[in-house]
Amino acid sequence: MDTRSWLERTGPRTLVKDVPNVDVTVTRREGPTSIDRALRILTVIATRCYSDDIEETPLAIFNPQPRDVPMTVTIDTRADGTMSEVRFEPENAPLNVAMCLTHALAAQPLHSERVPKRLVLAIDAHVTWSVR
Repeated sequence: MDTRSWLERTGPRTLVKDVPNVDVTVTRREGPTSIDRALRILTVIATRCYSDDIEETPLAIFNPQPRDVPMTVTIDTRADGTMSEVRFEPENAPLNVAMCLTHALAAQPLHSERVPKRLVLAIDAHVTWSVR
């Protein structure tokens, strides 16, 4: 006779893991249209930054809740298109995400115009969880 409980007999054979799913959309609110070609790449970078932030935040893993994380990024660029200053709104934007985005965007030209520009990007992230 099998002495295991019903839950032990019928439950999953491996550990159940909550897996975050991050859906990110990056849109240009202000700035040159030449950035539009890179929005898909910026979306991939932002998705990775949000995913890394979730993996490094113990509270998110122990208490998986769906959430929306909107952020506005204002970037002042130099004449060569590289970043000279960046600001994130709201003030309580996830610090790890802000640092990740800043490091990813710091060394590459963000537009093709040969004059300093201001870019304003809206980053809308929606986090959901699934069980694996």
